[in-house]
Amino acid sequence: MPSDLAAIASLRRVSKRMGTTLALNEVSLGIRPGEVTALLGPNGAGKSTAVGLLTGRLLADAGTVDLFGLDPRRPAARARIGVMLQSAALPDVLTVDELVALQSGYFAAARPLEETLAFAGLSDLEDRRAGALSGGPRRNSRSARRRVRRQ
Repeated sequence: MPSDLAAIASLRRVSKRMGTTLALNEVSLGIRPGEVTALLGPNGAGKSTAVGLLTGRLLADAGTVDLFGLDPRRPAARARIGVMLQSAALPDVLTVDELVALQSGYFAAARPLEETLAFAGLSDLEDRRAGALSGGPRRNSRSARRRVRRQ
């Protein structure tokens, strides 16, 4: 990995064991502003482990992990990222506006609920339960969770 002080997220010689499995062995990665990065590889290659380290959900056994120059476990670093999980489920009993309001609570400077619903194209569905949504609106409600923070 080239030395780049402008990296907003980085792994430097990071190793991580998951039980007896060595998931990452001295991996280095730098992501600069404006870059789109894809982690590709077979099952067990360490992709999810790398993302877990960068998002502060996991702690490295060795090496350095930075997110915006901070430890990714710090709320100040995590508040600046958005992550779309590979698979996620919406609680069927909550309404769209309840789901968006719940996610808004994670951000100190959240957009107003009505603004977020409009931005995600969900205003007409705000009273509908998640279990009654078709595929497109389900994806939009998940996307709205990433949009609640003011830009």
